[in-house]
Amino acid sequence: MKIAAIILAAGRSSRFGDGNKLLAMLDGKPLVRHVLDTACQAGLAEIILVTGHMAGPVGEAVAGTDARVIHNPDFADGMASSIRAGVSGLRRDIEAAFLMLGDMPLVRVGTLLHLMDAAHQNPDRQAVIPVESGRRGNPVLFSAAMFPALKALAGDAGARRLLEGMPDQLFEMPCADAGIHADFDTQGALEGMILSRSPQ
Repeated sequence: MKIAAIILAAGRSSRFGDGNKLLAMLDGKPLVRHVLDTACQAGLAEIILVTGHMAGPVGEAVAGTDARVIHNPDFADGMASSIRAGVSGLRRDIEAAFLMLGDMPLVRVGTLLHLMDAAHQNPDRQAVIPVESGRRGNPVLFSAAMFPALKALAGDAGARRLLEGMPDQLFEMPCADAGIHADFDTQGALEGMILSRSPQ
């Protein structure tokens, strides 16, 4: 199965304060680069980075990789516009795609691999979502059958509303990766995570 990743990296980071949270440094590299490297290590057939706000600096963060940058000029309309741009840019032979968030740098490579295995083992399901401690997280792996619905999304709700409407077509994959919940909307959240990882 040819699987791609669409990394959503177009938002304004309005709650983060000065700068762009995707370019905030963690372990010597920007948050968005962590997400990209995880996708690269999973051996995917295609990786797309969707940019919007501060497109130049965010796009530079993927230099030296095989990722393809797609700019979303309508990023201010909400996340759905970036999902539409990413899905529309996929190669025609792609059979499934992850929707990955550029501010979630702690998702493990193994989680992506397990999600892909779950998709192979459950071909009747149109999306696979990771679940940790009883909570759904990200990224979600969508089959190509869902691409038209993803391209029809509108507003800033992302794909959440779509997932809520397809319980019988969704496979929930249990995992032990707390990174599927870890995004960093504020500088305080990022600083707190960095402190928690520092030697005491």
